[in-house]
Amino acid sequence: MRPRIVIALGANALAKWSERLRAALPEAEIVTRDSARATVDEHATAADFALVWRPDPSFFAEQRHLKAIFNLGAGIDALATMPEFPRAVPLIRLEDAGMAEQMAEYAAYATLRAFREFAYYAAEQRAGRWSPRERRDKAAFGVGVLGLGVLVGSVRRQRVPPGVIPGGSLVPAARLILLTGACVLMLNVTGGILILT
Repeated sequence: MRPRIVIALGANALAKWSERLRAALPEAEIVTRDSARATVDEHATAADFALVWRPDPSFFAEQRHLKAIFNLGAGIDALATMPEFPRAVPLIRLEDAGMAEQMAEYAAYATLRAFREFAYYAAEQRAGRWSPRERRDKAAFGVGVLGLGVLVGSVRRQRVPPGVIPGGSLVPAARLILLTGACVLMLNVTGGILILT
């Protein structure tokens, strides 16, 4: 029997994903479903596996015999908080998908921007002034990283500028707060920067 895979994505991504999956797995039967559709199709083809990104809860009322669910993004909070999500079915999520390096680069940029006070100097430039500040001490500039998982691990390993983010000075995320979502917010705090991932 051919494995049956259902892809539940936004309408604009379905064609690309189904075409590539059919090419990669010609032995599988591929069916598609718009993840935004909020109605249950009582005649939907039962699938063995699902590839999803933020499906409507009605998807799980339709697909009751799944062997595994592959979340096509790193964040699973939308699924984890969904009462309809089948807790007994294994959930496989992307650990990176290329986002970790980008997030680490963005965190390094934001840290360097805060450390070197680029916003201050940009404002001075716009005002036609030059009022240099005293150079900051790297040892006195704190960096806190809040978040859990693979993405925050990449941010924690980032060491730009050298000496500003020494591994021992980072605050372990689990001791501070559990944050969900895949956004990054940089907050300038007195004497440092707080990175929320």
